Amino acid sequence: MGGVLNVVDHDKHLGNIIGYHSQEAQIKKCINEFLGKCNMVISHFNNVPFYIKYDLFKTFCMPLYGAQLFDFSSRHMQLFYVSWRKAIRKLLNIPFRTHSVLLHCICDDIPIHEQLYSRFIKFIKGIVDSSNSMTSLCYILALNARRSSLCNSITTISHYYKVPRNELLNINIRKDLKPDRDDDDIIKCSVIRDLLTMRDVLYTNVEPIYAVTEIEFMLNTLCTE
Repeated sequence: MGGVLNVVDHDKHLGNIIGYHSQEAQIKKCINEFLGKCNMVISHFNNVPFYIKYDLFKTFCMPLYGAQLFDFSSRHMQLFYVSWRKAIRKLLNIPFRTHSVLLHCICDDIPIHEQLYSRFIKFIKGIVDSSNSMTSLCYILALNARRSSLCNSITTISHYYKVPRNELLNINIRKDLKPDRDDDDIIKCSVIRDLLTMRDVLYTNVEPIYAVTEIEFMLNTLCTE
């Protein structure tokens, strides 16, 4: 009581950053936590098969607390996407010049922005279906506020998938929407996964088909050319 409230650009509330410049601060906070967890997974599980490492990565590094509040129209989102791409290259121990468009395909997953879009839509569906009248009101106000993060994100996602805003919550990104994929990239990534599996054999007692230098040469060629 009687204390002075300092004026700040942003501050934390329930672990989320709110206020002016909150988007940049929230994304940077998320990146720092994300990279710390990635380094932990790589440090402890570096010699397990690559697909197990990716499963561990998804489990321990990708919860991304607060990511549902990201403004996907913000230029700061690129900071996270770049961090994710660097982390995948390091996790799978593939060349750092590996083309970005191949990374999600090598992991047999959807692109990182689509993963976040899917999570966002699931989060919004939960709000819409809520029986709490205050929660529903907050959603309506945010949706109709032209400069709100929620409104911007819905617009960005609907433009990306070319669906009307009012139909966005009725779709399942992984099942209903199939953005164009390059067949050559799909084949190339399948070969890369086979090579990664062969390289993993080098850590076992099984006789490898190729020498490690041969595998690394083929990986470098397929990932960067």
